[in-house]
Amino acid sequence: MVTLKLLAAGALLSGIISCVHVPKEAPELSGELAGRMQTVKAAHLQAVRLYMAGKRADVDRFIEQEWLPVFAKNALESQGIQRAVQQMCKGDNAAERVELLVGLGTRLQAQLNRKRTELMRPLDEFERGLVQELEVTYNEMTAMNATLTGLLQAHADTTKTQTEILQKLHVTDHIASTLDDADKIVGLLTSGRDAFERNRDKIDEILKSVTPK
Repeated sequence: MVTLKLLAAGALLSGIISCVHVPKEAPELSGELAGRMQTVKAAHLQAVRLYMAGKRADVDRFIEQEWLPVFAKNALESQGIQRAVQQMCKGDNAAERVELLVGLGTRLQAQLNRKRTELMRPLDEFERGLVQELEVTYNEMTAMNATLTGLLQAHADTTKTQTEILQKLHVTDHIASTLDDADKIVGLLTSGRDAFERNRDKIDEILKSVTPK
């Protein structure tokens, strides 16, 4: 599909360039643009990673401030834990008390780790899809620019100015607006203790929208 796009773009550009006069500076300008695109790509990817790190911090705050207190309260109030605590209080074996507390803490931590992994998985998938889309977009732009540079070098006697060439380079990029979907995912994940289960279908739909076709 990308190859067909490049062939079509090349044929179109070749037809256009053959009818105009390109100054010798134009190929140099096009080559410089390729280097600039790589710099912008690196900055774009870094911005996405930093943004997603902020979204993960939002989920961590939700777990710490909302999910964990309710979970711990329910766990500590369960009949099994209550019986174990009562037996511990009646006895005078310090080693058994330590063992009970360590075991309880280990189980609570394991549950917390599982919940965090569960809630982070949609964000991991979202970031992976977004990064893949960025890679595909910039690779296509780079290939198109290489085609353009070659055509300009082949027709370096035309009359287009550098400014006019830049004005003709339009890049359609909806990735920036796609970042709003990360906020939607976090909102669905943190709207209640059982929000992930209730909103799983909505989260999956958002993830599908950023998965490269």
